[in-house]
Amino acid sequence: DKMAFLVCQVQAIRADYADGASIPCRDEVVYPDQTLRFVVNVPAAQLRASFSLNWIGGESDVELRLVRPDGAVVAGRSFLPFTDVSYDGGTKSGKTLEIYGVELPEAGTWRVEIIPKTVPPEGIEVVFGFSSVPAR
Repeated sequence: DKMAFLVCQVQAIRADYADGASIPCRDEVVYPDQTLRFVVNVPAAQLRASFSLNWIGGESDVELRLVRPDGAVVAGRSFLPFTDVSYDGGTKSGKTLEIYGVELPEAGTWRVEIIPKTVPPEGIEVVFGFSSVPAR
């Protein structure tokens, strides 16, 4: 569903306007019991970084977890609340978005984990986005 790309595309536009960094929207299918793992390289001297996960399907539940280059987990439901984390906090059904905003993010390789919580056997499409705004 093209609506799942909307948040990611807005992130990219905001990053471009601020001369920041972004990556192309990453479209994946998440299956039960299969955590997706990949990395995002955060540039040096960033004021803020935003990591988003969006999906269509209110009966599904997916978790976005981030791990800083030093190994510390800075996002993930078991670690909430954080002052630098935005989480839609919706009920189990109807929740389709997680966005984590990290102030003064550590430069380097961040690990991203997309964890299926309640996902149908055929899987669910998710869209991941990253953008940042440089310090001036």
